[in-house]
Amino acid sequence: MKFLRNYEVRITTPNGFAISITPPITCTMEVDSGVKGSSLSNASLTFINLSPNTRARLGKDKFTKVDYWQIIIMAGYGKTLIEIFRGNIQESYSYKQNTEWYTKLECYDGAYQAQNGFMSETFTKDTAMKDAITQCAKNLPQLLVGVLGGPATAETEASRGRVIIGNPYDEIQKMTNNQAFIAAETLYVLADNEVMSGAVFVLSSEDNKTTPKRRDGYLEVDRIFSPELKVGRIAEIRSLEEKYNGQYKIFGIKHSATFSQAEAGDATTTVSLFIGDKPLQEIKS
Repeated sequence: MKFLRNYEVRITTPNGFAISITPPITCTMEVDSGVKGSSLSNASLTFINLSPNTRARLGKDKFTKVDYWQIIIMAGYGKTLIEIFRGNIQESYSYKQNTEWYTKLECYDGAYQAQNGFMSETFTKDTAMKDAITQCAKNLPQLLVGVLGGPATAETEASRGRVIIGNPYDEIQKMTNNQAFIAAETLYVLADNEVMSGAVFVLSSEDNKTTPKRRDGYLEVDRIFSPELKVGRIAEIRSLEEKYNGQYKIFGIKHSATFSQAEAGDATTTVSLFIGDKPLQEIKS
């Protein structure tokens, strides 16, 4: 049984000042993450009645792209909190409505890296694809490198040498045919049928709000708030509607939740699962 939803938002400003926001501050959040490289994961948060000092510190114009405001969102039940988002605050502002002060944060995972990366390097024709991707990633600030499978395992980056001048993330997407993505400020490359190693997440009928819905080659399941789920991993459907029971790759996760001590509020996790025509292959780091 899942009860007593809880959260903590940790923010580090460009000058190193640490901010921690927890209950009883009311927070509404939307966190949307996935493995599609052309679409970066994002989070939108609204806090009610933060202290004046905190509101003042959190003001950020969306055009200040070179300023790195790291944000980590932890959520769960009781004292068990799990990281569901790690990225950069793109914009933050506060406003008063009636007697309440609202503070809104718009955040992206990987936008800071993609916007501020630049490289000018030469790759020889015998450069391994994985080495080329890793070198590109080194030119993306605040980015780690995780599992590199699929296209990253090709023997060479190109049949002949070439000079790369421009945005490193764009070049990585070209090299991998858009099969690279950023999750928790870490770069991954996975083919459609590849998954990262780890325990299988069970989507049981007890926690599913709906039976699986098939949409454009994907299965979609609405669940009670499930912060433990991770993109790029395996999920197993155990539904009373047995048609789609089995194991799938988690392609996308969308959390929509309200954390308030004044009212219950809704909390839902929508999971998008990829229906492939090849067996899933586990890729280890």
